[in-house]
Amino acid sequence: HYQSDYFYNLNGTNCVKHLFRVASSLDSLIVGEGQILSQIKNAYQIARNNGMTDTILNTIMNKAIAVGKRVRTETKIAYSSVSISSAAVDLAIKILGDLSKAQILVVGAGHMSELTAQHLLDKGAQTICVSNRHYERAQDLADKFHGTAIPYRAMFEHAADADIIITSTGAPHYDVDPRLADVDGVTIYNIDDLEGVVDTNKNFREKEAHVAEQIISEEIGALKERLRYYTMRPVMVQLHDKMNFLRQKVLKKAFIKMPELTDHEKRIIDLMTQRLEHKFLREPMKAMNAVAGTSEEE
Repeated sequence: HYQSDYFYNLNGTNCVKHLFRVASSLDSLIVGEGQILSQIKNAYQIARNNGMTDTILNTIMNKAIAVGKRVRTETKIAYSSVSISSAAVDLAIKILGDLSKAQILVVGAGHMSELTAQHLLDKGAQTICVSNRHYERAQDLADKFHGTAIPYRAMFEHAADADIIITSTGAPHYDVDPRLADVDGVTIYNIDDLEGVVDTNKNFREKEAHVAEQIISEEIGALKERLRYYTMRPVMVQLHDKMNFLRQKVLKKAFIKMPELTDHEKRIIDLMTQRLEHKFLREPMKAMNAVAGTSEEE
């Protein structure tokens, strides 16, 4: 019972498609976010370092990582913000341009404030001041991002010097009086403005996601063609090894009977027997390649 609630099982092409979609960040809560691909790389590296992968899994995982990179390169899926916090930061960049010299004040120390602080740093902000009614919480958030905690009573002094003020609190009233929009040099964006940006970007990402799905279909086709031969490879390797073993055995006996041969002459004979081996194997190898992945395989 619990399995159907928390787990699902995919096979064959569906399994590979799911992996490629995850690697391309099409399966993420925020489509196009960049963390998932590095998480897949790390998980794969841990498994491989511990000897838990084989040739087929290595091929599939390397292809998944390549697909994730290709989707990020060939689509603009990662370019536009889809979360409220990153939309707020994008609006700040639109007005100020460079965030590296901006004085930034974040009021509130909850989850949204933390996300926003992270986006600010990712987009080039150097220092962030955090103010909260409970100073300890402001200090915790400031420490996390190497910022400065501001006592709540000193918040307005710092607000006067700030280029950007971002508020996200649990207060029952609004944080910022709408009449401030009439003050010269002040631009206010509220949650409704930000949701408009998010909706626009969602539509944009949906179009890009469609292109990404086409890339995934194409790459699945290429992978299937490549894996088609893998089923026969062990047999082909075994046949080649057996032939090579017999060749070496016969050569050894022949060389014992002809001690007068020079090293140069031995090399010529060795090369000749290698060519014979390749010629003998050519037809059976072609036949095995032809039936790989078909009903005739067994």
